[in-house]
Amino acid sequence: IAEYTETLEPGFFNENLQLGKFLFRLSRESDNHACPESNTGNFVPDFFDKTSGFGPADFPVHITKHTIRNMLERYVEMLQPVVMQPQRDASPDDPIERIFTLLSWYRQGLVMTNCSLGCPIGNLALEVSDQLPGPRALVDANFNGWCAEIERWLGEAGDRLPAGVDPARLSRFVLTVMEGGVMQARAEKRVERYDESVAALRDYFDRLLDDARRERDRSRGAGG
Repeated sequence: IAEYTETLEPGFFNENLQLGKFLFRLSRESDNHACPESNTGNFVPDFFDKTSGFGPADFPVHITKHTIRNMLERYVEMLQPVVMQPQRDASPDDPIERIFTLLSWYRQGLVMTNCSLGCPIGNLALEVSDQLPGPRALVDANFNGWCAEIERWLGEAGDRLPAGVDPARLSRFVLTVMEGGVMQARAEKRVERYDESVAALRDYFDRLLDDARRERDRSRGAGG
């Protein structure tokens, strides 16, 4: 975030603790998070050791503008190899089922963390304000990339979906179900809230598939 603010003030993270935790996790993954020449200043808020699972000694003292930008961009870069490609490998022949394989992947993360961690980009989206246009643009880029991949999968489905379905719009709906389900599961600490959201989406897709089958039947009947 230092890319967009001259100095990171402790008060900023007091109001955005999730963002602080998110950046901390990213910084621990970075090979270049300590830099004495950094002009972003020293920010190790005292409240971290009181309100989170790590203390000032764990938080990198210097985080450069370049490092922060790279850490956020890394999530965009990891979208295909880490998130999407495993789902393509798991469901290579059925693009509709592939969507639900992806949603099951997010469910596994909820179960493994007892619903304490969600989609990191979704978490960050909740914390980014209009005063931080750069991070917001990177979050938007990730969402756009996510939806573009779902749109491609929907396109692969061809006439299995009704002719009037807009793949781009439907991809946004899938994203909304995933992020909304994660948010509700985390709030109540119950993965069932996520499952209910995905079940409703499954029912919606089943109805679309049924409508498309009727369309194909009518088309065959009209032809002959």
